[in-house]
Amino acid sequence: MANGLCLTGSLTASHQPLTILREKAMVVSIFGRPDCGKCQTTKNKVSHFLSKWGLDEKVGITFHDMSTVDGMAEGSFHDVIDIPATILFDGERRIARWDGKVPESEELRTHLQVAAR
Repeated sequence: MANGLCLTGSLTASHQPLTILREKAMVVSIFGRPDCGKCQTTKNKVSHFLSKWGLDEKVGITFHDMSTVDGMAEGSFHDVIDIPATILFDGERRIARWDGKVPESEELRTHLQVAAR
């Protein structure tokens, strides 16, 4: 984790360089704090399902630590008010967002199926 941002495909593997993350078709950005139970659940759930659905090579994950200045700045840019906030991007386009809750698996899957194409 550097500057409040964790860059990795699975959040359990070693960190990937930003250039690799940018090559991914989609990115799930999670905004939270290390001491937030829902935030940790969101990270674990997204990572688990990306692996289970075979999308961990196609979809990147970023975690923005809202207890850091960099994390708060990024959160402000994306109008994050409540954590966890989970935003799914396809390139620069936001295609789904969940605020203050852990995304439902089926809802997440519906949006991520685009990445499998």
